[in-house]
Amino acid sequence: MYQSGQARRRVGRIERKKASSQQFSLESLEGRQLLSSTTTVLLDDRFDGKAVNGQNWHIPLWTPDGSTFLGRTQLACSQNASPPRESGGAVHLTLDTFNPTGFSFYGTELISNKTFKVGSGLDVKVTARFNSPIPKGIVGGLFLYAMKTNGNHDEIDSELLSNNTSHFQTNIYANEPLGAGSPVFSVLPHGGKLTGYHVYEMKCSPKQVLWYVDGVLVRTEKQKLPAGPVQVYLNIWAPAQDWQQAYNAGIQPTAAKSANKRFGMDVDRVVVKSMRG
Repeated sequence: MYQSGQARRRVGRIERKKASSQQFSLESLEGRQLLSSTTTVLLDDRFDGKAVNGQNWHIPLWTPDGSTFLGRTQLACSQNASPPRESGGAVHLTLDTFNPTGFSFYGTELISNKTFKVGSGLDVKVTARFNSPIPKGIVGGLFLYAMKTNGNHDEIDSELLSNNTSHFQTNIYANEPLGAGSPVFSVLPHGGKLTGYHVYEMKCSPKQVLWYVDGVLVRTEKQKLPAGPVQVYLNIWAPAQDWQQAYNAGIQPTAAKSANKRFGMDVDRVVVKSMRG
């Protein structure tokens, strides 16, 4: 996630287009590997209630260091906001153009309460979509993140950029400063769009990090390998001009509540598994 100069830091009936899991033969190498490995479910949230499960998630705590400000967006904080609501089997993350100051957008972030070990083997699947219509200039983050005591951080990203709804971005940081990272854009398989549900998967092992969409492998990284531990982050925000690939001057914050425009990202399910084998 690009954050130059910043600390790391719809509603209604939802019609799902569920992406099918990748099929494999028991005779295939992948099939044998999966059967020979041991998996443990660490988190499985289907967001099928009316409120976010507080045992699984929290929204950030405001601090003076600016860690809840991303790009042009102030994230809702636990001191004065409630977690996003659920309905129709999804949690609704929202971005409002209205903010009383008129200085910034007002976005949403969910952070897992649990931390997860990356290096020992981790498989994270997030089923998500942008709500349509979605203007250019919006980012939906589905990622693993941890700050380190030396000021660097670990991060493994799947990011939805509304500037190009037929592609998505992957990125990775391994004990690195905040900055551009190592972004790669990949086309969604089968002509998919970011406004439809897709399963974004990040599979980590001591030797590599793999990214899949709807079961299709789109990227392999063997050089940068975050050690963790990490938490799962889900957020929606509007970046500033320093991230030109995601920026759009056509959307601006407003201090007038009557002029508010709300944009959203729905997350249908998050599954985190440990993998050993």
